[in-house]
Amino acid sequence: MAKLRIGTSLYSLLFFASSSLYAQSGVDPETEFDSIFLPLERIEGTVCAQYHNWNPETVRPLFRDQLALFRRAYAAASLADDDTLRTVVTDSANYLDMYGFISNLRQLASNEVGVKYMFQESYDESIEQHRALGQNFQTAKPDVIVGIFWCQPTQGGGAPRFTGGYAYLRVVDGEWKFHTR
Repeated sequence: MAKLRIGTSLYSLLFFASSSLYAQSGVDPETEFDSIFLPLERIEGTVCAQYHNWNPETVRPLFRDQLALFRRAYAAASLADDDTLRTVVTDSANYLDMYGFISNLRQLASNEVGVKYMFQESYDESIEQHRALGQNFQTAKPDVIVGIFWCQPTQGGGAPRFTGGYAYLRVVDGEWKFHTR
């Protein structure tokens, strides 16, 4: 329990400093979030989409309420708003994980070269990769898997550079939440 308190204090201190920087710079975290990602429609047909090798029949842009969830979590972590972070996850005991997740998004956003985009796929037990990802969950499986990626096309038309990861979302009481393990 002491370890959790130390971790909570450290997160609070780090993100209090971060929120102070936002207040001084006048940057609204929700506006910042909206400036990070290109709409999926602008990625389709590009070299990034070609090398990503996604299934165009199952991949789709995030819904408006899913984007709102990401935006709310981004703003809450940026402003060290623990109360809001507890409301965006399926298990409120795991809300501190959102600080690391948002920090990773912020690092992805800080790279000004390349494009950043998100897409979703419904979780499907018949897809091997989904089953492998789903094994990480002790409880119910996610409803959707959200891919969050950065892509930089290379000179000469070769394979682009990629980095990124996945978030898992689940509908709880009619609302999208980040599905925690």
